Amino acid sequence: MGEFASFLQNNLADFWTYTGFHNATFQHVVMILVGIFFIYLAVAKEFEPMLLIPIGFGILIGNIPFNMEAGLKVGLYEEGSVLNILYQGVTSGWYPPLIFLGIGAMTDFSALISNPKLMLIGAAAQFGIFGAYMIALAWGFDPMQAGAIGIIGGADGPTAIFLSSKLAPNLMGAIAVSAYSYMALVPVIQPPIMRLLTTKKERLIRMKAPRAVSHTEKVMFPIVGLLLTSDLFLPNEAGDETLTRTTVDTYSALGGRDMDRDFKLQTPWVFNASLGYTVGNNLALGAEYEYEDYSSMKFKYPEGDEMAWETGEADLCMKGVSTLRLGAEYKPIPAFSLRAGYNYSTSAFKETAYKALEYNDMRTDTEYTNSFGRHTATVGFGYGGKVFYADLAYKFDTYKSDFYAFSSDALKATKVTDDRHQLLLTVGLHF
Repeated sequence: MGEFASFLQNNLADFWTYTGFHNATFQHVVMILVGIFFIYLAVAKEFEPMLLIPIGFGILIGNIPFNMEAGLKVGLYEEGSVLNILYQGVTSGWYPPLIFLGIGAMTDFSALISNPKLMLIGAAAQFGIFGAYMIALAWGFDPMQAGAIGIIGGADGPTAIFLSSKLAPNLMGAIAVSAYSYMALVPVIQPPIMRLLTTKKERLIRMKAPRAVSHTEKVMFPIVGLLLTSDLFLPNEAGDETLTRTTVDTYSALGGRDMDRDFKLQTPWVFNASLGYTVGNNLALGAEYEYEDYSSMKFKYPEGDEMAWETGEADLCMKGVSTLRLGAEYKPIPAFSLRAGYNYSTSAFKETAYKALEYNDMRTDTEYTNSFGRHTATVGFGYGGKVFYADLAYKFDTYKSDFYAFSSDALKATKVTDDRHQLLLTVGLHF
């Protein structure tokens, strides 16, 4: 009987060491209570249930204590366990796109479509990114961790999860909870702040009802948004790498053959902003600004290693190009149009740029031109009938450049001004 009691006692003691009660710590208890509190707010108070219920559930299963040394494969973080399947969505980045897809499908953008100025409010929220980033740096986090923490200030949970998985995976859990928690708790945090910063009279002001948004607008808005934010219109921009082949003229030196060289060119990002405005039914105005930093181009070998000298030369000689475009069209009658436009682009070359040729180079290049900003102006008119249409335009280009006869910096550059006049005529028929 004594042996059985001892056997039972030992096995119960072993069993106790495997339970979550034995392995629970103070931190586990606190986080489990936080998860239960989030679920309570979602169910009882209806505070962002679509956010708080998944968050609360995730906190609960993520903090279930277990014996790591037992190897029973029951814990969330043990590879091969059932719960670990759920954790794969975190480590592999499944959840952010799924969340984006669900939120996007359920979001009503009628208010934004009827009043596009509301986009400025969303843009202002991004200042929180820089504030959180600087605070994180001041508290001793490294730049990668600070960047992951800073994205919390963008008020976007899926983005916070995705970026933290790339920059600071060890902080992903804390960042995800922080990002979603403060967004979901806005109904709790916002009222006292509103009462502090506004008067009762101001809070009683009734907002003007937005205009009715058609079904067509609601359907087209996400489609147009997708096209504008994808690479559909940027085939070779935004850091794209294109395999290129150049042929070096070494025919005589290599015994009757040229030397082919393959490389990848990573093009720089292009930033673009444009505005358009219509005055009545007769006048249309447009303005556009574009910036592209050619000094950030990168040359790489086909295997992926960077071509240090070529990339360094681009950084040494090239710079960012700003382009301003202005245009106007006036229609005195529906079939007749008067048009005018102006375009200005700064130089892509630094003032100290030069053609880097080795003293023993076999190429026969004997000139180099460093061009400066280019001005382009156009005026024209057009006629558009039911069958016949015609457009006539005058275009004027002018730019200055430094012309070097050879690659030696001992020779002074010749100042050259290039002017071009063009008369362009287009006629056609509608079928």
